[in-house]
Amino acid sequence: MTASPARVKANEAALARLSELEGATELAALQRLRAEYEDRIRQLQVFENEAESAQPSLRSDGYESLLRDTLKTERQTILQLRNERVINDAVLRRIQRDLDFAEGRLRHPAD
Repeated sequence: MTASPARVKANEAALARLSELEGATELAALQRLRAEYEDRIRQLQVFENEAESAQPSLRSDGYESLLRDTLKTERQTILQLRNERVINDAVLRRIQRDLDFAEGRLRHPAD
């Protein structure tokens, strides 16, 4: 099993866990997290299908390049906001972690 099917399976298990928690937690939070997992699973499945397909990828080199550039801009902006004391270090780290995850989903330039 490659990484993508394993990630799909892990996300599906998390989604099933959310179903078990229904009624025991805040409904709005549960619905939001369920939507995030469902979206993540769809993205992973599309990525997996693209890798198996000979068709051109929806995530072209141009798209990847633009995304890298915009993530860099986001990083610069949140650092500026922290330096201006608009956000604190905890918020900075949380946003940086999210950006790290987004970058981690990108293909490496040599791929």
